[in-house]
Parts: sequence; C-alpha cells; structure tokens
Amino acid sequence: MARLRTNVHLTDAQGRAHVFGPGDDVPEWAQALITNSKAWEIAPAPRKSAHVAPPAKRAAPVKRASPRRKTGAAMLFSLAELRALLGTPLTEERAQLAHDLAEDAILGEVGDRITEPPQRGIKTVALSVAARILTNPQGLRTEQAGGMLQSYADSQTGVVLSDDELRRLRRAVGMPQAPACSTSPRGLRPPVTVWRPV
Repeated sequence: MARLRTNVHLTDAQGRAHVFGPGDDVPEWAQALITNSKAWEIAPAPRKSAHVAPPAKRAAPVKRASPRRKTGAAMLFSLAELRALLGTPLTEERAQLAHDLAEDAILGEVGDRITEPPQRGIKTVALSVAARILTNPQGLRTEQAGGMLQSYADSQTGVVLSDDELRRLRRAVGMPQAPACSTSPRGLRPPVTVWRPV
C-alpha cells in the first residue's frame, strides 16, 4: 500500500483542492498526480493504465486553498536553506512554522504582489525573519555598561519586520517607499512653544 512521507497539495479535475498526508489513504487518481519520488515513503505499485480519472461523485465540500497556497506554489525559501543559515539541527515542524510566520508577516505588508517565483530580495527578508523567529522568539535585547548587564524584552514581541526589511520588500514588489522624514511645508507644521519661568 502506498504511503506518503510528507503533506501534498493537489487539485482534482473539477478544480477542488485536496491535501494528503502521511496517515491518509491516497486514491489512485491522486497517486498518478504525485510524481515526486521524495514525497513517498512507500511508492505506489506501477499501474497498467496511464490515465486514472478522479471519482465522479461529489465529496463533502473542501476548504479552498488561499491564493498563495495554490498547488505547486513556491515557498519563499526552502527548509534546507533555513537549516543551512542557522547551522543547527531543526525539526521539520519548527522550520515549517518559521516559514509560515515569516510568509504571513510578509504577505501582511505586501499582499498578493509576490510573484511565482518570488522577486529578488524577498527570499533574503524571509530567511532573516524566519531565522530571527527561531533564534530569538521573545525579542530579547541586552545592554552592558562596564560590569553591569541588563536584559529586557522589546515592547513588541512576535513577528515584526524592521524598517530595512519593509523597505526591501516594498522595493522588491514595486510599492512606493514611505518617506523617511516629514514632507509637510513649514507653514503647515504646528508651532512649538517653549515655556520658561519668568
């Protein structure tokens, strides 16, 4: 009996999305579509017919995949690249979680402007965000002056993109850059009054 090693996303002939994983019974029509031998723990037996159609009866409604998660959608970076960057052993689950969190933060900023394959510069930002998620999930900062060492957490924890990362993402997808300083004319700025004791 064929058994998958990893999760596989497929679209059937009717355009419905399906996800099959290691514990699932994979139907013949799906086995015919999964051509990557690395996806199989136990490969299916060769079939006599070259074409196997998906079942004609309608199954229960299946949740549609998001636009970014279409079948064959490229990841922003491979999990092997993240492991190589960190240089430490990393479980599949932690690596996938870091990828998904980084991707979510990036898509939250630039939306669906990322192409397939992603534009130049996006992989660099995604890898640095994912590495930061794994190496410093609490966002700790340390300050040392002489013999005194003080550590404290950022006011914002979680996945936060730096100003430089935001600039790189915006440039990569062709979005306008936010101004670094005030562009309002002097006449429109509020007056500043300094109070001094008399």
